[in-house]
Amino acid sequence: MAEHVRKISEVPKGQKLQFFIDYFWLHTLLIVCGILCLCYLIYAFNQPRPDAKVLMASYENFASEEVLTGLENAFNEQEMDFNEDGRVIMQINYNYLDESLKVRSPESFVTLQTKLMTSVGDRSQLYHILDEKAYQLFLSYTAVGTYAEFEGYETGHNPEELVKIPLSEIPALAAKVPEKDAEKLFLTVRPRATAVLDTEEKQVYYNKHIDELAKMLGFEKTN
Repeated sequence: MAEHVRKISEVPKGQKLQFFIDYFWLHTLLIVCGILCLCYLIYAFNQPRPDAKVLMASYENFASEEVLTGLENAFNEQEMDFNEDGRVIMQINYNYLDESLKVRSPESFVTLQTKLMTSVGDRSQLYHILDEKAYQLFLSYTAVGTYAEFEGYETGHNPEELVKIPLSEIPALAAKVPEKDAEKLFLTVRPRATAVLDTEEKQVYYNKHIDELAKMLGFEKTN
């Protein structure tokens, strides 16, 4: 004979809470978790995506809100709508390697050093802002482009010259960053040769970066 399934209306008043916990709590929890996950996915999907990431790396600490927010605002004021969503959102990815950690906290130093080396090899970030020591590191891994990348523009530089422009010489950036910091940081660009442009889409994406950077730097088209 089949076991009678009790309805909650048949449960005595003082036992209804326990009845709910015994028979419905797990199902309710799963439903609530499912709804929360769905809400998060909808929220995440509708968040604006950054048009591009600007890689910033240094051995001197520039991690002040004045510098990082200033740089983001300066790039956001440019016409760098690479994903064509009607807004410009440029994200600064900052890597600071504090060499004093070698002695104070070797494990932390190794972690930060690994993060920095990973950023050197990240070919998706085409604009770089570096201090002198970080610049030399990127240069040693052929991650610094030349003015030849600005093909079709009059740059006023030899095509074989490395791109290493102090922020203090770029009005759009110098206006947003403290003068003492703008003199110690340099803007450069990843070369085509190491950017892995193996599809037409990636080539177009790289060229858009060059075109918008050329506008920021005031370079004129030659054709």
